[in-house]
This record gives sequence, C-alpha cells and structure tokens, in this order.
Amino acid sequence: MSELVEKTQKLTGWITHKLFKEAQDRYVQPVLTPIIAGTCMCLSFMVLAIITAFLAISQNNRVAISKRYDDLSDTSLTMSLAKDMKNAYLFYELDDFYQNHKRFADSISWEQLSTGSDSQGNLEDACTYTKVVCRTLSDTCDPCGLVYRAHFNDTFTLTKVGGSTVTLNPTVGWKTDRDNKFDDAFEKGDPDRDRLTSWMRVSGLGGKTLKPYAKVGDLDKGDYTLAFNSVFPVNSFSGQKRVILMEVGDVVGAFGWGLPLLSGAAAGLLLVSSLAIYFFIAAKLAVTLSMKVINRNKAGGSKDEEETTYQSPIAGRL
Repeated sequence: MSELVEKTQKLTGWITHKLFKEAQDRYVQPVLTPIIAGTCMCLSFMVLAIITAFLAISQNNRVAISKRYDDLSDTSLTMSLAKDMKNAYLFYELDDFYQNHKRFADSISWEQLSTGSDSQGNLEDACTYTKVVCRTLSDTCDPCGLVYRAHFNDTFTLTKVGGSTVTLNPTVGWKTDRDNKFDDAFEKGDPDRDRLTSWMRVSGLGGKTLKPYAKVGDLDKGDYTLAFNSVFPVNSFSGQKRVILMEVGDVVGAFGWGLPLLSGAAAGLLLVSSLAIYFFIAAKLAVTLSMKVINRNKAGGSKDEEETTYQSPIAGRL
C-alpha cells in the first residue's frame, strides 16, 4: 500500500512539474515587447486575411437568385439561371421577423420536445403566451409555445420551363436534431419534420430569419417556375418574404462569412500598423528628449543634473 502511495505521489509531482513548474521557467516565457507582440499580431492577421480572401472569392463565385414574393398577385414566379448550379438549396427569408426576441425564443419547452412530455407547471412557465392544451406530444397534441405556433407554413414547387418538376428533398435539418434533440412523437410521419426542426432553432440574425426549405441538387441553366402557396402572414408587422435559390459549397457553406472576416483582418492589420507607428514615434521622442538632457548637462549643468537623464520606459523595451 505504501509503495502505491509513493508511486502516486511521484506521478502527481511529475505532472505538477510538467504543467506548472516548466511554464514558470524563463526560457519558456515569451518576452512581450512591442516588436515581438506586433510581429505575432501581424502574422496572425495576415494568415486570417489569406483565409478570408479565399472564402470571399469562393462566396462571390456562387450562383444565387433571390426573389420577393409576398407582394405578388400571382402564385408563381420565374427564376432564370445564367449557368448551371451545383448542390443547390432552396431557402426562405423573413424580413423584420425577430425570431431571436427574448419573449419569442423563450416560449418553448425543450423538455417536452426532447422527451415527449413535461409537467403542467413547467409548460405553463415556458409557454406563457400560449394556452397549454396537453402535456404529452401525440398526433392530436402539438408542442406548446410561440416558436411552434408561429412556424413557417408556405409551400413551394419548382418546375423547369418546358421540362419536369424538380424534386425538393425536405431533409434539411440537423442529424443530431433528428436522432437526439427531438422526440419521435414530434411530428411523427410528417414529411416536413426536418423543416420544423430547423424552424425551432431560432435564428440569431436580428430582423432576418433565414431557413432552408429543401435540397434541390444540381440544376441546369435555363428558366424555372417557382409556384408558391403564400400562407404565412407578414402584413401585420410590415415584413417581407423572399425565396432564395443558392449554391451551397462544402467549405463556405450556405452563406459564407468571407467578407466580414476579411474586413476584420484588414482592421487588425490597420491596428497593428497604427501601434507600430505609435511606438516608433514614442521611441524616437524618448531618444530625442534624452539627448537634449545630455546636451544641456554638458553645456554647464551641475553634477546632479549630469547624472539625471530622461529615458522612456518605451524606449527601454524596444
């Protein structure tokens, strides 16, 4: 038993030495002078700029068509593709619909959605703004809360002009949602179940709610007719509805963040450049002041004044 305790203490001491003692030694500690820190920051922002430039170029090369349809008197619109689309998706977008509003986002019972049942008290607390009908999900019992009650229910059909109807695959939700997050009783057997699970994940883009409607696949260039059944109301909050046909890349995704990240990298490089200029001017000013004091002392200052020279802490660290 004593041997086991001794081995355990040795192992603990070795781990402590590796994790803490070595990190305190001077030879593994970086010297954070302005030159070293600025060089590291500059290299980091340059790498970020290269990556984001690639993302921005990839995003701009994709084919995307956006059409507003809530203000149309017809029940269809035409989408013209100037070139072929690869791995296309159909999205819908709601303007001025704040799905991430606290009252809206909190009006949901994840316990009920994940297990199929929740206590009456919890449901009343989670679903304050809707009437709680039943505790257990079933074919006749929908989930409580505003998130589900206000789900998007417009439908779309895509047909190539002079050709056949394009198959719209509704499997657009997350695999973890299908397998783990939502109970089997939630919209069991409904072909639009994935669209509903995608809707239940509230959007974080402020006044724009963007959700996938269907996988389309590869499309040949030409004209396509999109028939729609506009049911979801937007006039009450002066909103707009759009349908978007877009290529989705493996690297960039549906809506790449290349341009925002590229802007951030450019701002970082500008910040590093400004700091470099600031420290250079400050160091040069410190040297100038030191030389003035030395020259003044040489011109006839006292012994105490000769020993007093100004040295900036910034100059000492460069």
